[in-house]
Amino acid sequence: MQPVIESMWMQIGPHLNQIFSAQDRATAQADHHHSGLLRALRRQDATAAAKAVWDDLSDAADAILAADNFEDKAQ
Repeated sequence: MQPVIESMWMQIGPHLNQIFSAQDRATAQADHHHSGLLRALRRQDATAAAKAVWDDLSDAADAILAADNFEDKAQ
């Protein structure tokens, strides 16, 4: 699974960096979620870890959609 994740990260990482460097709030939120995830993992709290991942992905999706930086495939 790790090679698949690494491959996906290499493809999307530069795009996310461009989006999040322009949105300080999104970056602060991501840091908060990552810290929460690490705390949950140290406590072996699966529920809190799952929530931190869910919140991180949800906030990232909101930031990506708010950036509205998509190609119009109809053209």
